[in-house]
Amino acid sequence: MSSNTTSRRRWPLVLFGVFAVGLLAPFTLATPVRDGDGMEYWYQVESLARHFTPELREDDESAVNAAFPTLAALKDDPGASIDIPPYPATGYETTRDGRRYAAHFWAYPLSAVPVRWLLGVVGGYPMASLQITNGLWFLAALFVVLFRWDVPAGKKLAFAALAFVGPAVAYLPFTGAETFTWANAVLAVVALDQKKFARCSLFACLGATQNPPLALLGVVAVPLALLRKQWKDAGLAALAGVIAVVPMGFYYAHFGKPSLIVGAATSTTNISIERTTSMIFDLNQGLMGYVPLLPLAVLVALIAYMNPFGRSRRVPTGDANPPPLVEGRSAAQPPGG
Repeated sequence: MSSNTTSRRRWPLVLFGVFAVGLLAPFTLATPVRDGDGMEYWYQVESLARHFTPELREDDESAVNAAFPTLAALKDDPGASIDIPPYPATGYETTRDGRRYAAHFWAYPLSAVPVRWLLGVVGGYPMASLQITNGLWFLAALFVVLFRWDVPAGKKLAFAALAFVGPAVAYLPFTGAETFTWANAVLAVVALDQKKFARCSLFACLGATQNPPLALLGVVAVPLALLRKQWKDAGLAALAGVIAVVPMGFYYAHFGKPSLIVGAATSTTNISIERTTSMIFDLNQGLMGYVPLLPLAVLVALIAYMNPFGRSRRVPTGDANPPPLVEGRSAAQPPGG
């Protein structure tokens, strides 16, 4: 291999490394801002980092609360942004034996524990762990798309532009599981395109621990592997599906029900015009933010079907001028046929 070829292959990796540093640096230097269920996930990171369980204990809660700016900060900076932690911790329920667990599962916070440990070692701000972890998940998915996906360059660049530019970037500073779920979905789709069905199921079901519907992508991987007679992949894909039901088992073991939020999430009182339109326009779950061409294509199809311009619909036939019927049969049909 010539030195020129090696250099051409090295430069994209160097540029990716520079981009990665530029992406992560602000999260290590800036004070994180709580968004969404941030407090709940921060408590879980602290609990897992301290005693390897998601149970919230008094020391965990105190450590997280102490990391936030207090009213005393206003003395030095009257315009300081103050975020007072809730007390008692929101998003938690107590078991019969007095232990507290969060309503959201702890797979995403668990992925942030290594960053939390590293920040503790270097003296960094511990609450930056979630945002740095978001950046790492984003970079991992982008790296696989750009450097580990064996498809034409045009396809991977088009996919990267569609998947990585837009709401995915906007959610990086959020202290929530959106980036975690999105990155696993991207990795699952790439694995599915490569016919690596076990890997597809693994990533899909890992993302499903925070966003259960993503498990459907993992389920699809099993029959696809069977159709291609990839028996080992089919078995491993089915085995990976167990990951998606771990949260249900966890909550059933501690609370006697498979979820702490399913009751509120499925209540008919949540039905409203605002929530319905959010499925199209909301940055968190809306189609316009992630797959804008899909709702537009559906709209065009509906307009074409409704035929508002009065154009006649003609059913295509094999012969534009079919022969007339003669005595109950076609003139082109031979007698006795």
